[in-house]
Amino acid sequence: MTVRPLHDTDDDALLAHLLTACVLLLLYETPATSVELHDALMALRLHEDPAVLQFRLEAMEDCGLVYATWQPGATTPERHTFHIDEGGMQWLQMATDELRSTNGFLGSFVARYEERFVASA
Repeated sequence: MTVRPLHDTDDDALLAHLLTACVLLLLYETPATSVELHDALMALRLHEDPAVLQFRLEAMEDCGLVYATWQPGATTPERHTFHIDEGGMQWLQMATDELRSTNGFLGSFVARYEERFVASA
C-alpha cells in the first residue's frame, strides 16, 4: 500500500467538490456577489483566492449550476450577483445524498477511533 501526499489530485478534487457544494448552499440561502461569497467561505474557514473563486463561478455558470444577473452600481462599477440554477439544485441534492452516506461512514470511523485510541490514552 502506498501512502499518497496530501497535495494529491484526489485531494484537490475533494476540495473542489466541497467548495462547489458550499457555494451552491450559500447561493441557495441567498443570491450573492463573488465578494460576498468569498467572505462567506472565509467564515466557513475555506480560503479561496478571489480570482479563483470568480473563475469557479464562471465555470459553474457554464455548466448550468448558477446564473448571474447584473446590478448597476450607483457609486461602484456594475457587478453581477450569482443565483443557484435548477442544475445547481439537482447537483446539491445529489451532493446531500453523498454527504449523508459519508457522514454515516465517518461517524462510525470516529466512534471506533475514540473507542480504540482515545479511551486507551
